Amino acid sequence: MAQAEPEPPIQPAPWTLTGRGIVLLLRMPPAWVRRHAALPERLQPHYNGGPGLAMLVAYDDSPVGPYRELLFSSGTCFRERRHVITRILVDSPASTRSGRANWGIPKETAPIAWSAADHRGFERVRVGDGLLEAAVRVSERPALPVSTALWPLRLHHELEGRAYRVEAHARGRLRRAQVAIERLDAARFPDIRQAPRIATLAAAPFRLTFPAAAVRPLD
Repeated sequence: MAQAEPEPPIQPAPWTLTGRGIVLLLRMPPAWVRRHAALPERLQPHYNGGPGLAMLVAYDDSPVGPYRELLFSSGTCFRERRHVITRILVDSPASTRSGRANWGIPKETAPIAWSAADHRGFERVRVGDGLLEAAVRVSERPALPVSTALWPLRLHHELEGRAYRVEAHARGRLRRAQVAIERLDAARFPDIRQAPRIATLAAAPFRLTFPAAAVRPLD
């Protein structure tokens, strides 16, 4: 009888990660949020809107090695405008375990394939078994430097009876990008095809730092 694979060790905070990613800024009409966003019922009274985010990320380096990621946040909650990631998939069991333990991020593990660019400059991303398929193209125009000094990245998550709050720090260079979502299983991921896009951007490269979270029991 085959033995189960041992769980990967938890890599404690702080983490510093580098890589590249695609950011979809999305308009979040309240009716869309109610139908699609998967915001936990406990947090709905604290929801205050704002742009939502969907991201495809390829980390080149992290405390658990390279990995890829797909995530969604429906906007912000609380007076401090904290993003809540309601759906996130990574292709690294080590990232899943550490992300849940360190910051309460509800990560799940799924295979993610990200191809090199073809002759037209399009890269292809496939997540899970038909969960999402997309074609991505990054503009070759000059990039603009950005940092979270202008846009703080405050996060709030609730997992297994605890609340986690952290302020992450990022800097990088932004370019315009194109994303064509060719397939999405709306039963397993919020249907971002139905949310109006504000902008589609590429962060390439970027550097992201996650300090330790402030953790407290849920009331």
